[in-house]
Order: sequence, then C-alpha cells, then structure tokens
Amino acid sequence: ASCNANFASRLSHSCTPNCATKITVTEGKYRIEMKTIADVEIGEELTHDYHAGTDSIAEYKEAICLCGSRNCRGSYLYHTNDDEYLEVLRKNYGPVERFAALILSSINIHHD
Repeated sequence: ASCNANFASRLSHSCTPNCATKITVTEGKYRIEMKTIADVEIGEELTHDYHAGTDSIAEYKEAICLCGSRNCRGSYLYHTNDDEYLEVLRKNYGPVERFAALILSSINIHHD
C-alpha cells in the first residue's frame, strides 16, 4: 500500500465477505464507512468484496481469487464491456447528467 492509502487498502477480498464498505462525505471530506454484515470471531480476518471491474478479459483472467469461499467467483474482478457500461449510463442518466459527470470527472480539485 502507498503512503496515501487508508485502512481499506489492507482489507482482503472475499466473494462471501463479512464486512461491507460505503463511501460517505463527512465535514466535506470523503470517508469510507465499514460495517460488519456477518458475525466475526475474535482474530478472524475482516474481508469485503472489492466490487471492481475491468473490460480487459486478460486482466479479468489474471485476477484470480483465493478467498476459498463456497461461493467463490474465481476472480476478484467482474468482467464488463463498454456496451454494458453505456447501457447503465443511458438507463440511469440523461444527456445533460452524462455531460456534467464528464466535466466533473475531468476537474482536479484538492482539498486539504
């Protein structure tokens, strides 16, 4: 983990996690909220599902999951493609919202 990382970068992936994470904003700063979603024994590793995706089939195949869960997907990434991404955008956001998201994502704002 880099020196800019936070606690979440140290959590392991599991296809059947015992924790869930959520991005929140507190006092104008982004935070990662984590809560348990299953009973956790003393000394048990805290895990969450990375919920990360890639459109690269090669990257997807290289992202081998080692969680050992009975429900293991075999990869800690989801495979997606541009068509699926565009379908979600079209379904949930109109042209103005899509354009605004594009503009906002290209603005580099640093808050200390």
